[in-house]
Amino acid sequence: MHAGGRGGRLGAEVGAAAVSLAPSVVALRGGDLAAYHGVEHKAIAAYEHDDDDAADAAKEHERCGSHLMAPLLTLNVAGTALLHRVVRQPGPAHQALLALGSLGAAVEVFVWAERNPDSPVTRALRVPGHELQRVLGTREPTEAQLEVGRAALAEILRVEGEPA
Repeated sequence: MHAGGRGGRLGAEVGAAAVSLAPSVVALRGGDLAAYHGVEHKAIAAYEHDDDDAADAAKEHERCGSHLMAPLLTLNVAGTALLHRVVRQPGPAHQALLALGSLGAAVEVFVWAERNPDSPVTRALRVPGHELQRVLGTREPTEAQLEVGRAALAEILRVEGEPA
């Protein structure tokens, strides 16, 4: 066992997971990036619901990558704790495989939630992602930012050959 014991290792893993979020927190904290992220969600939601006005749509979206964060961090922290119990000195290859496995499992959880949107489990799994979007990842855009989103969506639809 390493210094600090299992509790110390788990605390270190949780701390490392939190630190890994720091660049996103700095980039998104209330600036234009968060507003354009909100525009993206609003434009997609309006398109999905055949609504011409993206301003009416919610800035939070079900398929946002933020919904991957809770399962990914949970699986990675738990997997790292298990890895250190099973392998005396895990190397970079072990950690890379664990990261890949955690990401794959988190994506599967995300896909399952998309296929089962009315499940109470899905609703519970989406709470952290919605909170990340609500508090940090998105903000209400200005009318000018919404117009950029409308133009971007129209261009994507044009390139894809779909009617706007």
